[in-house]
Amino acid sequence: MLCHSEGSHFTCFTLENGSWMFYDAANKEVAGLWENVKDICVKRVLKPQILLFAEQE
Repeated sequence: MLCHSEGSHFTCFTLENGSWMFYDAANKEVAGLWENVKDICVKRVLKPQILLFAEQE
């Protein structure tokens, strides 16, 4: 999921092995559950822009 914040800054969340990861510039942190993703978006005033889906093989 690609997010936009104030100041034209973009961040990204990815789902890796059942856990959400948060990428911000050069940093990577474990967000964990979807509830945590929502909390991070609210706390950092992130606005989701694009949500991509991939078919699992």
